[in-house]
Order: sequence, then C-alpha cells, then structure tokens
Amino acid sequence: MRKMCWLAMVVVLGCGMAVGQTALNNAAIVKMHAAGLDDDTIVALINSQPGNYSLGVEDAIALKTAGIGGKVIAAMAGKASTTSTNTNSTSLSDEAGTALAHTHNAFESPRVYVGAQSVGNVWAALRDQSMELSKDLERGCPFIKITITQKNADYTVLLNHIEVGTFGRDNQIQVADSTGDLISSTKEGGSIDGNARKSCLEILNNWFAKCCDIDNPETQYRIGQVYSDIHKGDDLAIDWFKKSAANGYVPAEIEMGTAYANGRSVRQDYQQSYFWFEKAANLGDARAAKAIGYMYLNHEGVALSYADALFWLELSGKMGGGSVDTNVRKLITPHLTAQDLQAIESRESNWLHTHPVH
Repeated sequence: MRKMCWLAMVVVLGCGMAVGQTALNNAAIVKMHAAGLDDDTIVALINSQPGNYSLGVEDAIALKTAGIGGKVIAAMAGKASTTSTNTNSTSLSDEAGTALAHTHNAFESPRVYVGAQSVGNVWAALRDQSMELSKDLERGCPFIKITITQKNADYTVLLNHIEVGTFGRDNQIQVADSTGDLISSTKEGGSIDGNARKSCLEILNNWFAKCCDIDNPETQYRIGQVYSDIHKGDDLAIDWFKKSAANGYVPAEIEMGTAYANGRSVRQDYQQSYFWFEKAANLGDARAAKAIGYMYLNHEGVALSYADALFWLELSGKMGGGSVDTNVRKLITPHLTAQDLQAIESRESNWLHTHPVH
C-alpha cells in the first residue's frame, strides 16, 4: 500500500511539474486519465493550471471516446469559458461560447455539506455516519463537490441514523438548498448508499433547473453527460440527449443512435438508430456515416445493400473517418459491378458538394 501511494504521488507530482511549464490541453488530459489519475485530481489540476482546450463537436466526442468523464469535460469547458477572449475561436462557435458563459456556474459543480447523527442502544449507533454518507455521495455522484464548511455549501444533506437491537435500523435524510429550504420531502428507510443516490438526483435536478439555460442544445447535451456518469442515471441522460438531438446537436444525435442500436435505456430499435445516425451524418459526422455503412452491411434496420454500405463507408473515410477496412472491402466488392462502383463514386462526389463536412 505504501509503495502504491508513493507511485501515485510521483504521478501527480510529475504531472504538476509538466503542466506548470505549459498550458494544459486535451492531449494532456487524456494522458493523465490514461496514467490512472482520478477525475477529482484531474479537475483540481484543470482549475489550478492555465489551459488551452479544444471543445468543438469532434473534440468533445474524442474526449468521451478516450474515457474522459462528464465531470472532467465540464471542468475543461468551465475553464475555457473564463479564459478564452478570442471571439474568432475555431473550437467553439459564438453561440456555443455564449451558452458556456451563461451556464458556467452550473458546471462548477454544486458544493454539498454532509451532516449526520446516530442514535440507538447498540455500539454501532455510536459511529459517525457522515463519513459513510460522504463516501457514498462522492462515489455515486462524481459531479458534486463535498465541502466541510456548511456556510460555503450550495446544499446540505442531513442524515439521522437509528439502530435499535440487532435488526432495527432506519435512516432519515433531508436535503436542503443554501437557504435552508428542503428541496424534497424527508426520506425514511433504505440504506445510506441508496439514500445517497436519491439525494444525488435531487441535488442535480435542482441545480440544473436553477443554473442552466436548459433550452440550449449544448447545455442539454452536457447535462446528459453528467447524468450518464452517475448510478442509474442513464434514463435521465437519455432524456437530455434526446432534447439536445431534437435541437440538431450532433454529439447528442450520435448518443441517440448508439443508444437505440444497443438498447441502452430505450428499446432496441435499429430504425430509430438509423434515423439519428443519418441526421448526424448529414451534418458531416464521419463516425455516423460509418455506422450507417455497417447497418447496410449487417441488415440492421435497413435492407441489405452492398452499394449503400460501400457508399457510406467510403464517404466516412473522405470525411476523415479512416479508410474502409481491407477485409470489409473484400467482402463487399465481389457483389458490385464496375458500373456500380462508378455510380458510388459519383454519388459520393455529389454528396460532398451538398453537405457540410467537419
């Protein structure tokens, strides 16, 4: 254990020395994640170091693909919104920059104070359960920030833990905002961990309702990212991704296409998956085009079509999504004539002249 702690300190100190010399960027964040630093450590470094982050559509998707959680991406966006002065930035549109400025406070993470008391006639009732509750909140609700100073808190979670005899247990929990007003009714029963999860959702719902421009599609997508990182938050995440996708935000359209393809928090529906992938592809997303190509090849939601499969796969490559896999091409081309291949090439050229490409 001592050796592991020492190694962790070396990693953190090493990162601190490196980022102290130059501004952090997307690549540095991915490297720190790959090195095993947890989200809280990375967020702390983002907040304490200068940063130059690219947070366009493709950048956000690339970060998510690399395993970067919504909490870290939100911190990057928050940092970018406070340090960027270049109104001609190619990373964010003027509209997106305005949205970030309006929602910056919402994505600084709500500060939560935890208090607890235990009563009962057994020795376990003497334990201070505030540490247990704090641990459960941190683990199950990574977007929030625990504070030990109540006056600085945006929310307070109070636990009354009761133990009587061997099996007599009860947990009563209240959640209040910074004014002291309860944001939900007092909860009774259940485990501390289960009540922490419920409290997490209540805090996030209240926080976003107060602090966000929830009609902005990028904001809707970012809220979805936060919910996707919490236990049993997928349903809420999908709700927000769907709102964002309906407003034409490409990353959210990708999320919806993937959700319907995999049956994640929605009934598996390849036709709906195709619907959302096609919307994203028509807005220039290479990965969506590739997904459609494989749907035609695998007869998922559409009729089997080698011509359409090759069209979308080659189109994806021309949009920056990488060349068609050699084995896949060998599978497709025997089913196509020279005239078919010529027609596909002409179709690709026409498409590229009439659609945006990221």
